[in-house]
Amino acid sequence: MKRLRLVLYGYFMLTCLMPVLAVCSNDQDKAGVVARVNGVPIYLEDVEAGHDFYFFEWSDPLPPTAQEMKNRYGQVLLDFILIELMKAEFDVRTLTMLQDEVRRVEDEIREDYPDGQFERVLTEEYIDLQYWRTRIGHKLLWEEFVKKVLMPGIQVELDEITDYYYANIHDFYIPDRLVYFYLGAPERDMLEYALEKLQSGHDLDGIRQELGNVHLARYEVRVDQLSLNMSEELQSLEEGQAGEIKEEGLHGFSVFYLLEKKEEQLLKPHQVYKLIEEIIINKKLVSSFNMWLAETLEKSKIEINRAMIEHLDAGQKG
Repeated sequence: MKRLRLVLYGYFMLTCLMPVLAVCSNDQDKAGVVARVNGVPIYLEDVEAGHDFYFFEWSDPLPPTAQEMKNRYGQVLLDFILIELMKAEFDVRTLTMLQDEVRRVEDEIREDYPDGQFERVLTEEYIDLQYWRTRIGHKLLWEEFVKKVLMPGIQVELDEITDYYYANIHDFYIPDRLVYFYLGAPERDMLEYALEKLQSGHDLDGIRQELGNVHLARYEVRVDQLSLNMSEELQSLEEGQAGEIKEEGLHGFSVFYLLEKKEEQLLKPHQVYKLIEEIIINKKLVSSFNMWLAETLEKSKIEINRAMIEHLDAGQKG
C-alpha cells in the first residue's frame, strides 16, 4: 500500500495534445531545450526523467521497439506542454500555494515511513526524488485547473439526470444475489463450533479472535456469476442455514453459510442520482477541456525540436 501511494502521484497521460505537433518547428538555438511553450523552455533532462518514470510504471516484459520509445517520449513531452499551458492560467500566488501543498503532501506521506525508508523506497523503484515532487505538483496543478477553470461553467440539470437514466436503464438493473459466508478450517470440529457461534448471533470479529485457525470471509455474488454447483447448493439453503461440511483434502474442511437472498432489483433514479451526475459531469469536463485547449492553442506559440525528439531513443537501443 505504501508503494502504491507513491505511484499514485506518478505520470498522467493526455493524448489529446497530438494536434500540437502540427505547429512545431526545429528549435536548436539552445542545447538541451526540446521545446518551448510561449517562450518557456522544456528541457531534455526533464523529458528523459519523465520517460524513466513513465517507463517504470508501464514497462512491458519485452524491450520496446524504437518507434514505441518515440511514442513514449512524445507522450511525456505533450504532458509537459500541457503543464505549461495550464500554468499560464494561474497567477504567481496560486503557483506558490501549490508548491506549499506539494510539501504538505510529501510530509504526510513521509509519516508512513520510518526514518530513511521513504528515500530507500524511491531508490529501489528508480524514482528521482525531485522529479517525484515535480509530478506531485503536476497532479495538484491539474486538480486546481479542473476546479477553477473547467468546473465553474458546468451544471447538471434534473432533466439530464432523468434522460440519462431512462436511456441507460439496463445499467441500473441488479440481478438476483446471494450473500454468504465461506468458512475454512483444518479440523471439522472447528467449523462446527464456528457455525454454532454464527447461528447463536455472535459477531464475526469475536469468532475470528476466538478461533484463529478458522478462515471466515463474507461474499455477495450475483447468482448468474456463481458456478453451477455453488449456485445449486446455496440456493437450496434457507437464510441462516449452513450447507454440508466438505473435506478439502490437504486443505482441511470448508462450509457455506447463507446469510441472505436478494431478489433482482431495478435501482430508482434517486438511488443512482449521484452516480449519473458524476458521469455527466465527467463528459462535460472532457468537452470543456477540449474547448479550452482549442482556444489556448490558437493563441499559443509552441515550438518543438523535432530532431532531438527523434533521437531521444538512441541511448536506449542495444
